Amino acid sequence: MTLKKEQDSDLTEFAQVPFPLPEGWEAPPPPPPPKYFLLNNRIINGEKIASAGEKVFISPHYDYGLAREDTQATGVEHVSVTQSSDGSGPTFTVPWDDLG
Repeated sequence: MTLKKEQDSDLTEFAQVPFPLPEGWEAPPPPPPPKYFLLNNRIINGEKIASAGEKVFISPHYDYGLAREDTQATGVEHVSVTQSSDGSGPTFTVPWDDLG
């Protein structure tokens, strides 16, 4: 069974339009990024970026492959984190094993 061209375009438009919320409803806020504590100081190029015991948050933003590159270079899985509770701000990579 094939769909007619008019039906195809209707389905495409339907899939691209988000459903409106009922009047008086608000969308829930996005969940906060997961929080961890650093187990070791993080030193990058001789500069101390963060101290052991500091809170860091998994970055919800794309890191342009930095964590993947660090993982490939060291053989230890890395993840991008930030010190901002809202997930913004500068990010840096840490090994997963340094998060607690």
